[in-house]
Amino acid sequence: MLQLLPFMIEKIGIIVIAAFLLSQMKSFRQIVQGEHKTSEKIKLTILFGAFGIISNYTGIEIHQSTIAHHNWHWLVTVGSDNAIANTRIMGVFIGGLLGGPAVGLGAGLIAGIHRYSLGGFTAAACAISTILAGITADI
Repeated sequence: MLQLLPFMIEKIGIIVIAAFLLSQMKSFRQIVQGEHKTSEKIKLTILFGAFGIISNYTGIEIHQSTIAHHNWHWLVTVGSDNAIANTRIMGVFIGGLLGGPAVGLGAGLIAGIHRYSLGGFTAAACAISTILAGITADI
């Protein structure tokens, strides 16, 4: 699916821009660089879980090895024969790297459960892999 590559690079570029903008905020740098208290871990979990949810919504729907939709629209449901190509794992994995396994697990649960709720034949596998990626990011 070589035609999928430019669309995925575009999605990754948006995540990189958002991460750069966040890194310029003093409060975000303090949370990431400092000792992580429980309240800071919760903030990181919600933030990186939200990155995963946004990636779910802005994913590219795949139907029988062809791109069903590639323009910018919100995927609210996925057909039972369809899958989503997205960057959900990136947000969760980065959250796990920055905040440790607890943040990775929390962000993975948020993004994974949300992905499962969208449906599609890959929903369960995507949900499980998202949670595992969050947990193992810092190992």
